[in-house]
Amino acid sequence: MSAKKSKSAHSLDSLTLNIHNKSDFRHWCKELGCSDKELSAAIRSVGSGGSAIREFIETHHK
Repeated sequence: MSAKKSKSAHSLDSLTLNIHNKSDFRHWCKELGCSDKELSAAIRSVGSGGSAIREFIETHHK
């Protein structure tokens, strides 16, 4: 049996996004299911902390 992760236990939550690393940026977009523009907006709004970015994307993702 596999345990499901809750929303608060996302794999990126404890990480900090390196905004200068394009590979990192693309990986975060893929993991969060968002566009690069959405991720950029999240970073401008809440900073580079994983849990804050995820929460922003979840509430603002179109």
